[in-house]
Amino acid sequence: MTPSASVAAFPAEKLMPDHWPTHPWDWIAWAEFSYPFNMSWNPAASVPCGFTSTGLPVGLQIVGKRFNDLGVLQAAAAFEQLQPWADKRPQL
Repeated sequence: MTPSASVAAFPAEKLMPDHWPTHPWDWIAWAEFSYPFNMSWNPAASVPCGFTSTGLPVGLQIVGKRFNDLGVLQAAAAFEQLQPWADKRPQL
């Protein structure tokens, strides 16, 4: 398990947070928890796990062994059962 990202949520139309320096490959610094698993072919799922102090959503990334997609989905479903966030929305 890892955080889904190392920065708080930012607008979907942006490629990186406003405070981030702009040059190629900037996303690596704030997406360092996700891209390695894409490259290693490890299945991963991001599930909501709370909100920042300013009300922005935070994600938990669940990573599994290679080819264990079912195990990752089962772990994500179990977490969502214990921590039901489906009906929660950020307080903006």
